[in-house]
Amino acid sequence: MSAPIDLTSSAVVPKSWSRCANQYGISPTHRRPLDARRDDAGHMALREQLLPVSRPELERLETVVGKTGHSIILSDNRGTILSAASHRHYRSDFQSARLSTGQCWNEALRGTNGIGTCIAEHAPVLIHGDQHYVRAHHNLSCAAAPIFDENHQLLAVLDTSTVNPDRDPTRALHTLAMVSESARRIEQDWFRHRHAGDWLLELQTTGAAIALYALSDALSVIGLDASAHQNLSLDASWLGFDLSEHLDKPSFESLLDTLDSGLQYHVPILAQGQFLGFGHLRAPTQTVSLEAYTPPRARPSQLDQLHAGDATVRECARKAKRLIEHDVALLICGETGVGKDRFVTALHADSSRRDGPLVTVNCASIPTELIESELFGHAPGAFTGARQQGHRGKFAEADGGILFLDEIGDMPLALQSRLLRAVETGRVTPVGGSGEIQVDVRIISATHRDLDARVRDGLFRQDLLYRLRGLAIELPSVRARSDLRALLPRLLSQLSPNHHLSAAALDALCAPPWVGNFREINQCLKASVALADRLTLEVADLIGMPDGGHHDLLSQVQSTHHSAIDDAIAACDGNVTHAAKRLGISRATLYRKRAAPTE
Repeated sequence: MSAPIDLTSSAVVPKSWSRCANQYGISPTHRRPLDARRDDAGHMALREQLLPVSRPELERLETVVGKTGHSIILSDNRGTILSAASHRHYRSDFQSARLSTGQCWNEALRGTNGIGTCIAEHAPVLIHGDQHYVRAHHNLSCAAAPIFDENHQLLAVLDTSTVNPDRDPTRALHTLAMVSESARRIEQDWFRHRHAGDWLLELQTTGAAIALYALSDALSVIGLDASAHQNLSLDASWLGFDLSEHLDKPSFESLLDTLDSGLQYHVPILAQGQFLGFGHLRAPTQTVSLEAYTPPRARPSQLDQLHAGDATVRECARKAKRLIEHDVALLICGETGVGKDRFVTALHADSSRRDGPLVTVNCASIPTELIESELFGHAPGAFTGARQQGHRGKFAEADGGILFLDEIGDMPLALQSRLLRAVETGRVTPVGGSGEIQVDVRIISATHRDLDARVRDGLFRQDLLYRLRGLAIELPSVRARSDLRALLPRLLSQLSPNHHLSAAALDALCAPPWVGNFREINQCLKASVALADRLTLEVADLIGMPDGGHHDLLSQVQSTHHSAIDDAIAACDGNVTHAAKRLGISRATLYRKRAAPTE
């Protein structure tokens, strides 16, 4: 499913023009090479498979808008046209405009245009008349919508273009709505084609959208279409799990009942008591060979690597992944050391801006007198000590990516008004400069401070807080994590793949409150690995444990029941020395525990 349509293009066009001027170096009066073709093997394989799947919808769209002077165009995800169809009366006009099969309309080559800007934005766009950056294209009107594959990666673009359009774009807005709907249908036809040999759960969601879930013979989720990816209720965390693990039992059994009957009843679908919509199962239609075109493998989620099932972190990750694709600021709260910076790094890697920069500014570490020029840049010689060649500033460096304002609670009050204006308008003025620079950035802020309290104390602007807190998420402290036991071996493996934790050492690490959170745990593990003489760390090998950590473990060991000791000895084939090591205690302690009366 495509993103919401910006009917005015108020945000899309200025960002595209900024890219044309600042990134691509295109002049509005410059004609780029008229012939730009790409016919590599991947392009041809996609064309051979996608065209048959999309042709019914392309023909349906052509019957509606073809006779009104529109060309119906399908391009690949790099802007090369796979097919172009138009009424014979207008065909020569589109060929003269180079809107023909094989031509490339990437934004970096042609400037702001329907196909290229849709690729850049991953969203439906209307580029009408003089909204095109290159003046030679001012006689075009282009409405384009993205088509995503089963991995939610951009697969293709559907575009309708016309030559010499009316000055009033109202009709073109209606065309854009039709193009977006057609793109959604092609997405689902492509998904069904790719999963013709699999079971399908078709779910009509509460928002009236159809979401598709591909299932294996064992009814585990193996694929989600674009609508399913964007469904608020269901996300990619379902991948690899049995459908029965997520749906409420009555819903799952009702699906099986309708399947056995051979009838396609739509049954209410509930998960954890939440109504998701009405759905039914479709049996595989055929066995297909898909060797000709292989979509890129879904990227492993970096955010999912930050938890091992903790519900709070998982929900934070789900919300953040959805929010980062929209122009809404994210505020990450939490104690020092909970991993706010790692969360942002993972979010950047999981987002559509992964190929853009991630620029971090620690607002607490930059001297007050320099932070303005660090953020907004400065003109050459703007002040004593300024760089001779000037400085772009962090906002400009983050153009096309993410700007991470760490420790935002320490931002000097005097600078907050300028930051507010930059966040609201997307424009910055370098210190000592006279012209504004348009930037396209997503803003993420983080703090361990209570910003509402700082507002009450007059140390933070309330209007800035409102703007930065489009969504606030709070990462839990280590002591509140339900998945700490599962995370600790993973953290150790990242530091030293050859080292492991004994069961007793794992118990010991789970016991302290860890006021410094993961930062404190990492220091403990680093020191322990550096000084340990063995690869399996025992309690005695743990260095830098908080006060009380070993004592808490000793209390646990002293309460160990005889059965636990007997089990350890049995597991070690009667070797008491190995059993004691397994438990993390000495042989003498083991003998004393065995001799102690059973409580």
